[in-house]
Amino acid sequence: MITNKLKLSGLRQTYQRAKILEFLTQTKSHPTAFEIYKKIAQHIPTVSKTTVYNNVHILAQEGLIKCIRTKDHEMRFDGDIEPHCHFSCDICGKVFDAGCSCADMLKDEIEGHTVKSLFVCFSGICKNCKEKNKKT
Repeated sequence: MITNKLKLSGLRQTYQRAKILEFLTQTKSHPTAFEIYKKIAQHIPTVSKTTVYNNVHILAQEGLIKCIRTKDHEMRFDGDIEPHCHFSCDICGKVFDAGCSCADMLKDEIEGHTVKSLFVCFSGICKNCKEKNKKT
């Protein structure tokens, strides 16, 4: 499946690129490039940060992954490229998939502007941080 995605995109299929894409399609953590690097380095000790950073940006440009920019301007990545909303916690910084459908909002054109993608990211306090604050 991963190799098919890379093949269809026309990108050169490298082991590192395939591992990065595989990791992102299997995680729901919406990691930063550095977090991706740390995970990939566990399997490929010789991989460089530059290789990971370059590959996540190439994968995003090709539409194989999504970039999520949080309100703090932190770049995170998502292997789920279907239209969906996100929630970013103001306390712990984690990004979650939000359980609402954004597909209904996706139109080809809005007021004469061509729509290419939809990005919705709610922010606030996640349920884990809310529970921690109740205990203190």
